Amino acid sequence: MWNKVFTFVCLALVFSPQCLVGSDMFGTFTYRGKVVDADTLQPIQGAVVVAEWYKCWPGIGAGELCDFSMAKEALTDANGEWSITGPEGTWVPSTFRAILGFIVRWTRPPIFMIYKPGYFLYGKYGQGSRNGFRAIPYEDKERGVAGIALERSATMLEELYGLDIDFNNEVPFISADDPVKRLRSMDFTFKYSKNVQKIPLRKLNYPWCQYWVLGLKKTATEKEWRKEQLTSGNVSEWEHLPLLRKVIGEEIKNPIQFD
Repeated sequence: MWNKVFTFVCLALVFSPQCLVGSDMFGTFTYRGKVVDADTLQPIQGAVVVAEWYKCWPGIGAGELCDFSMAKEALTDANGEWSITGPEGTWVPSTFRAILGFIVRWTRPPIFMIYKPGYFLYGKYGQGSRNGFRAIPYEDKERGVAGIALERSATMLEELYGLDIDFNNEVPFISADDPVKRLRSMDFTFKYSKNVQKIPLRKLNYPWCQYWVLGLKKTATEKEWRKEQLTSGNVSEWEHLPLLRKVIGEEIKNPIQFD
């Protein structure tokens, strides 16, 4: 009996490449975005964008367990833009792959971290987009809805005017034709009114495969800057990130001066 089971598993792995690799080999994707100053909207050049992928397998009982798989990084150009190509990944593996998860692991979509000395850190070790924003394209062709989801920190001026947003459930939505094109051109207001339309967070296609814009807020004091500063001691995948190591090294040699 066990010989038959083993034979079935082997044949499944050979003749089902989707089961074997899912998005790992064939499902590569080029992630793109732009990093700007949250206040001036000017592009930020030289920010390090890090994408990390994790391999996962079923946990004992419920849930899943994951280990670091790979990392890629890029520097933003003069326009603040960047691109990284890697596995598209999946949050929910096929039933067949989940059953074989102890043999064939699946790759999750990437986790992003963005670091620029003098700005609040975004992502893995930071506080989201503290005092900044994320602008994400959204389109639902069946409902005829297209626009840009604009997430801001709870301390932004627009929200102090009385806009109440539960970021765990919904995000503000600004209607726009061809949202990716509008995002690339920055041709729309990064402010929203009190009666702004909202969409459920679950409807967004994370991790924003088409194109997304991140607004980083500058650190105002030396204390804030040092709190956001990365070192070899607080980056777990340090050896895989030469660009990040270089930027941090230059930051140590030439620390930012505050009045």
